Amino acid sequence: MSILREEVVACRSGGSSGRCDVLATIANARYEDGAPIAVDHAVDELVTLLVGGHETTANSLAWVLCHVLPRPDLLDQLEQERARVFPGGEIDPARASELALLEACILETMRRTPIAPAVNRNLLKPLSLDPWLIPAGGIVFPSTYVTHHRQDLWDRPRDFVPQRFLDKEGVPPDRFYPFGGGRRTCIGNAFAIFEMRIVLLALLGELSLVRTTTSLEAEFRALTSVPKSCDVIASNKARAA
Repeated sequence: MSILREEVVACRSGGSSGRCDVLATIANARYEDGAPIAVDHAVDELVTLLVGGHETTANSLAWVLCHVLPRPDLLDQLEQERARVFPGGEIDPARASELALLEACILETMRRTPIAPAVNRNLLKPLSLDPWLIPAGGIVFPSTYVTHHRQDLWDRPRDFVPQRFLDKEGVPPDRFYPFGGGRRTCIGNAFAIFEMRIVLLALLGELSLVRTTTSLEAEFRALTSVPKSCDVIASNKARAA
């Protein structure tokens, strides 16, 4: 926090000339009346972007690779989908949403290994969960991981089956909520999915990746679940050709 504060103050002291990065943009942001936002506010926004916008997405991408790389059949299908949507090879981000299987892999990853095992909610009024009555002011933690692995809600819940998300009707929000739910759903939901599509297109399109570890274990880093060990060997596809 102190480092971010120093960076914000430095930007405002004339150290942001010619810069267009996020830190400089937020440091120099102003309200509609022209007044600069408070330094503490700028730091809070930067921390939110770092924790909520980078750490979570990066960890989700790591999990996607952990699940997809051991599946040659799935990698072939993803390559075929990429070639069909982008036959010339050049990626158009505006058409990335047409990659249904790639998005299904992302969603299935967030079901199988959600980075947040639970989402907390502070109760504004009493909540009845028979036989318990939780008073207002209490905190409940709906478990993302448990819900995503319930056998009465999911077929083969412990298997990685992206095809389950190809159903156009979608999945009810009470059984799949990697971004939380209700009015508190993560505001970066759509952007995170878009961002992951583009990054995965680049990684899987340009590199030959091989996962060398066979086990798939998780560990907690801060508030998120990350692969404990997922060693990957990468080589450039163009050079290999």
